[in-house]
Amino acid sequence: MVLYIIVILLTTFFSFLAQKAINRSKALFVLFSFFVLFVPSLLASFRDLSVGSDVMVYEYYIFQDARSVPSLADLLSLSRLEPFFVFINYISSRLSD
Repeated sequence: MVLYIIVILLTTFFSFLAQKAINRSKALFVLFSFFVLFVPSLLASFRDLSVGSDVMVYEYYIFQDARSVPSLADLLSLSRLEPFFVFINYISSRLSD
């Protein structure tokens, strides 16, 4: 629970800094905005597959399918999920082991 509070505080802090930097420096605005997205994304990326009730329902299986099919068109024909979600999984499967 403490970890989530820290993530919320860091995200809020970087959001505040980004808002202050918007008129002063575009580079700082982009940097702080990056951290606004990066901090919660980092937390989410380290979660176990057992966290959340829907990961094993569709995410795990679509990713496994994406690893085994030869093309995106084949994966799209197999899945009834949203095409962009399938596309993201296909790209991820090609970039990972």
